[in-house]
Amino acid sequence: MMLETPEQSAAGRFDTVLIANRGEIAVRIQRACRELGLKTVAICSEADREAPYGSTADSLLCIGPSSAAKSYLNQDAILLAASLAGAGAIHPVTVFYRKTPPSPPPPKRPARSSSVRPLHRLPSWATRSRQSGR
Repeated sequence: MMLETPEQSAAGRFDTVLIANRGEIAVRIQRACRELGLKTVAICSEADREAPYGSTADSLLCIGPSSAAKSYLNQDAILLAASLAGAGAIHPVTVFYRKTPPSPPPPKRPARSSSVRPLHRLPSWATRSRQSGR
């Protein structure tokens, strides 16, 4: 039995990959796909139509307006683009920076005040040692 190379294995299953990333990450994924003999489809928002990663892909599809929620984070738009492009695989988004600030930290515990009652003293029978005869 002869083992397949990664190029042979991928080529037998699909020949086009939709890359749901942008920027330098998309360029690196495109390079890896070319080494495997796969065609690449990049996606972009209206704001990224002229981004460099679009010109290095085999094709570029605009999937929505500038708002990330209506484009890069819109699963239906990404799936429609993959279907229209005939992509047999989708390389998922690996990193997407938050545009909104993170949630505030949980509230801090209140500081102890001097009005906290001291612990009760242990009964005398609990503090006796064995040496005392008991």
